[in-house]
Amino acid sequence: MGCKELADYIYQSRDTKPITAIVNYSAYSAAYFIASACSKIIVSQTSGVGSIGVIMEHLDTSKMEEKWG
Repeated sequence: MGCKELADYIYQSRDTKPITAIVNYSAYSAAYFIASACSKIIVSQTSGVGSIGVIMEHLDTSKMEEKWG
């Protein structure tokens, strides 16, 4: 099961029973994605959350490298 599948499962389960995510230190990227599917998120004063998603750039230089040898 991947991150999205787990988040979908949690989100669908909220109708059966309230689900709370508790963040005691950090919930970035996939951890926040999963926590956001819960009914409620509790975060301590010194915790950090956020940054859902990744943007990555890739420059393909293979043709240039082929040309240059």
